[in-house]
Amino acid sequence: MQQRLANQKVKYRSEFYNQIDGEYQVIRLTDGCPRNCPYCYCPTEFKKYKLPVITKTKVRIMDMNFLSVPRSDKLICDLPEKIGRKKIHYEFTSGVDYRLLTNWWAFMLKKKNFVNIRIAWDWYYKDQIEIIRALKILQGVGYKPKNIQVFMLANWKISFEECFKKLFKINDWGVQIAQCYYDNQTMPNVEPIHWTKKEIKMFQWYCRKNNQFKRHYGIDPEIFKK
Repeated sequence: MQQRLANQKVKYRSEFYNQIDGEYQVIRLTDGCPRNCPYCYCPTEFKKYKLPVITKTKVRIMDMNFLSVPRSDKLICDLPEKIGRKKIHYEFTSGVDYRLLTNWWAFMLKKKNFVNIRIAWDWYYKDQIEIIRALKILQGVGYKPKNIQVFMLANWKISFEECFKKLFKINDWGVQIAQCYYDNQTMPNVEPIHWTKKEIKMFQWYCRKNNQFKRHYGIDPEIFKK
């Protein structure tokens, strides 16, 4: 595992986490993922941490692949739904593993007030059938397409051309794109690794436009800035 991550600048810290960040409480309940993807920091060893006392009504969960951890179904059942009379809204910062998403999991995510649901589509265009299946499951429990995001990994070995095909397919589905860049880089300071600088900027522009159109009912909000 360490050799696989040797060239990455940021090392993953496998540990319990519970911090207040403004209006959010940021926590980690589990660690580990069995996928062992070559671009990922996450260890394959599973760990579970004690659920901290929830003091905020907005909670971000940092777990890398919550659905894959043994007995994570019990963990989600244990999440409190309210503080007093106020609903608690949860959010995964990583994408839900679409291969593990079932009707039961979608129902529980909705029941526990999970928002900004993200699905990770880091691999190939041919996987679109499974992505559609997961999107239909989420919509079946009440999530609106414009409130669902699909994670796409850019600047990695999946080519710019193939990611662009995925981008247009996501646009057809009416959902948003949560773009991320290899080696934990963030815009605008992304160094070209497997893509060119021009490809990175073009991909970022199209992703932004897709999301703006979804949030503003098909209207480009930037036209009002001109």
